[in-house]
Amino acid sequence: MIDFDTVTPGSRLWDLSYSAWAWLDLADPDFSAEQQRHRLAVFCSAYGHASCTLGLVAAVLPSRQAGRARWAKARGKHEGEAWALAALDWTLEHVTEVIHPTGLPRAD
Repeated sequence: MIDFDTVTPGSRLWDLSYSAWAWLDLADPDFSAEQQRHRLAVFCSAYGHASCTLGLVAAVLPSRQAGRARWAKARGKHEGEAWALAALDWTLEHVTEVIHPTGLPRAD
């Protein structure tokens, strides 16, 4: 599957991060954060390449989401921007922070 809106050569990790975000529908309220992290881990493991581990995807995914939000904003695609920013917030809290803890106090 190719996203022709933003098609360009990229790294495996960059492409896998977007695939995981889009195909796993991260932030779907039908699944708990724990279930979604598990699904993401299975996705990365099934891909089976050393450059695409759960830890690496968790680190790159927020950049992918922020970039998509910026792209959408520049084109006046406000719903796409809001979707990407909401996914970014969820990912930072429920994936990246859990896998790569910053030690910063939580907002809640």
